[in-house]
Amino acid sequence: MGRSRCRRAAPAAAIAGVLVLLLAACQPPEPWTKVTITGFTPAAHHVLNSITQDQGVATVYRTSPTTGKPTLSLVYGGEVIDKAFSDDGWTHVGDPDSLRGFVVYPYQASDFTAGKMFRVVTPNHRSFRYTHALDGGEEGNNSFASISPDGQWLVSGEWDTEGRLLVFPMPILNPSVPSGDRPLALAAQISLSTPLDQVQGCDFQTPTSLLCSVDDAQKRLVRITLPAALDGTDTTGTVTQLGKLPLFSTCQHGFEAEGVDFDPVTNLLRVAVIPPPPCFLHTDQYTYKLKP
Repeated sequence: MGRSRCRRAAPAAAIAGVLVLLLAACQPPEPWTKVTITGFTPAAHHVLNSITQDQGVATVYRTSPTTGKPTLSLVYGGEVIDKAFSDDGWTHVGDPDSLRGFVVYPYQASDFTAGKMFRVVTPNHRSFRYTHALDGGEEGNNSFASISPDGQWLVSGEWDTEGRLLVFPMPILNPSVPSGDRPLALAAQISLSTPLDQVQGCDFQTPTSLLCSVDDAQKRLVRITLPAALDGTDTTGTVTQLGKLPLFSTCQHGFEAEGVDFDPVTNLLRVAVIPPPPCFLHTDQYTYKLKP
């Protein structure tokens, strides 16, 4: 019996060993710290599981029920969709965002006629679905969610070449959309000064500035500057480039920029990049610190 168990375990051990070697070989070398992002300095690199953490990250602050102090956690969007959502046709979740303990996950369906959906999880872990029927000409992709710092507005994007970002009332925090499973109507749009290809994620740095990761040929980070804080009416956004993202791996040809997160408490910027196959078993999360 003992010999039989060893024979069965050997292939598993060999596979595990290969995966360890592959992961080590796919790690970005030290020069990633030389990749400059305007206004930020390199701080850290982490390896994430692409199955559960490849779409983007959100920093969540909630009050501890025992100490009464704020606690920090990170939540991710990934390839795994809860059965309760996939059974209803929601087959992709994008880059989430969080504010005041609320978390928003953007979902899209394989059938775009179903529209798109935002799952909102409250600080006490109640969960609601807000579904949006597509407006004329709107794409069904739902790549990211970004909550304005005042908690009133929710910004999202589409796909392909985008000349705009979409603005919705932020459920629950905006009194026009109370708690409960409800429809969510488009409130306004942000017309971009320069169209962008494949915006994977955006997050507010200030009420008038969003940091966005773009999965175009350059794989870059841009800033979208608004003339004033969002108020639910159409506005404009001026696009400026902040720098290309780190693209370091022993695997080449096929990097994919993913979601972005900015934490105003720690001034940390996190951005995800999926390396090419076969290194895409993991996702690289690069962390930058806002310069003083």
